[in-house]
Amino acid sequence: MRVGVTRFSHAMERQLRRSSHKGGWRYCDDTYLEGRLDEEVLELRSAINRAHLELVGGGISSATFKEIETEAADVGNFAMMLVEHWRQYAKPKARRKR
Repeated sequence: MRVGVTRFSHAMERQLRRSSHKGGWRYCDDTYLEGRLDEEVLELRSAINRAHLELVGGGISSATFKEIETEAADVGNFAMMLVEHWRQYAKPKARRKR
């Protein structure tokens, strides 16, 4: 697996573990998940905007990088949850006749 994908998947898993006390997402409806995804995208944009401001000073702090990583993982997790939500409605792939 590519290094960036591995790092990102680990960040996603860390965020899921941190939120495991909330009881899971399997029974959340798509409207809720879409709303949370939108909120997390805004939080990621805010962190990126702070990073742009810090770059003027020569680089971003480790705290700002961690915030970007965390918010991006949250975005990825809500996107994954939406995919899993809709997977249950996918029609099985038709088998080819021989």
